[in-house]
Amino acid sequence: MKSFQNLDKIECKKTSNAAMQNAKEHIDTAEVLRARNRYGQAITHLITGNEEQVKSLILHLDSVGFQFRKIKGLNNVFKNHDLRYVISFLMFSLSILAEHINSLGEKLRRNEIQFERITDIENETKNDPEASQEIIERVIYELSKILDEIKFFKSFEEQRQEGMYVDYIQEIKTPSQINYSQYLELKKRIDNVQKVIHDLKISLSHDNQQSSDFLNKTLEYFHDKQVYNYIEGFLKKVNSPKINALDYIFNSITGIIRDLRD
Repeated sequence: MKSFQNLDKIECKKTSNAAMQNAKEHIDTAEVLRARNRYGQAITHLITGNEEQVKSLILHLDSVGFQFRKIKGLNNVFKNHDLRYVISFLMFSLSILAEHINSLGEKLRRNEIQFERITDIENETKNDPEASQEIIERVIYELSKILDEIKFFKSFEEQRQEGMYVDYIQEIKTPSQINYSQYLELKKRIDNVQKVIHDLKISLSHDNQQSSDFLNKTLEYFHDKQVYNYIEGFLKKVNSPKINALDYIFNSITGIIRDLRD
């Protein structure tokens, strides 16, 4: 019986394209609903579109030679909302990292920062406790922002449900109570995730020689560094009804912040 797990590369590519088209239709529908001030239903379509993008990415990567579907536990990505939210969070984190890298690159191009100066700063901070503390505080600040984002991505399922159903918790809750600000906060993050997925699919492809060379080097790196084993190890820790993957990441980062403060 054919399923996501045993598709060949050609079938993966076709199914990836179908999932991405479905994602686009959900996101387009969200915008239509947003224009009609139906923000609850719009949020539901945004999140569903985002989940389809994640499925599309996994299938695309396997269509060009990766072996993500062979990782024990990752097959849950096609069934498990929470695992798709984890991947969305990781894609969002990549977008934030890319912003920092682009900002640094732009400053280097404008000669606001010079590589020699970076080395000087590194040497100075070794003997300057105040400078070292300033760097630590900056790292803590950035990590704390990531903690806030984890909380937000963890709320995806709750937002999806609230956008679909009427509920009663102490008082009546309806999708119509969701406002534009809530929609916009979600849309900004999903736009970032969408861009990262789009860029990854272009970079890791056979569309041109440059992309093909990069793809082959990445495939080689995954094999040589046993990246799949690391992913499987992480999934073993979090693929349990008692453990939420985003909680696990949250607690790990909280531990790092605690160690830095000590």
